[in-house]
Amino acid sequence: MIRLLITVLLSVLFILTILYNIGYTITMERWGIPVLGVFLILIGNITGRIRYNYFIGFRTPWTLANEDVWRRTHRFGGPIFIVSGILMLISLFFEKPVWIILFAFLVLIIIPTMYSYVISRKLR
Repeated sequence: MIRLLITVLLSVLFILTILYNIGYTITMERWGIPVLGVFLILIGNITGRIRYNYFIGFRTPWTLANEDVWRRTHRFGGPIFIVSGILMLISLFFEKPVWIILFAFLVLIIIPTMYSYVISRKLR
């Protein structure tokens, strides 16, 4: 499912790029942000069910060292993906959405990483 979602995301962005290059007035703020927001929401629904692996997911030293930390981190991180996607969609209503998008990505990266570290320490 993740491979399909990534393929669809890249295909849509590629189509938007082609349309822009052949003369259509397409701005990534208007079209790319909603596509990325929906992508994050869909990935968030899948994240909690990702099995332990070395390729996809929150791959911190703590999650890779312990399957329980992996499971807890991904169950915790799934809703954060969804919230980040919703923040991206909300950012469309603001004049300068870049700060909201940056905040959404920082939340998406920092909070699950810190959570995995704390859970790892508690389990020791």
